[in-house]
Amino acid sequence: MSDEHEDQVAVDIATERRMELMSEFYDLIDKIKGETVSSDAKWCMWQMAKEAQYNLGVLEGYIREIGCDAG
Repeated sequence: MSDEHEDQVAVDIATERRMELMSEFYDLIDKIKGETVSSDAKWCMWQMAKEAQYNLGVLEGYIREIGCDAG
């Protein structure tokens, strides 16, 4: 398998996973807005969001470090 093909496969997988995560994210928002979850569950979701925010910062730093900054 060529490097270009492997790169495209990686991009396709990342894109698919991104779409799955965004769908899950918006499902959580809908649940919070609809108040269909307990306050404890909302607190857990808030904690998850803070952890995700931190992890995205780490990932962004790594991407910049390896020279793949698209912005």
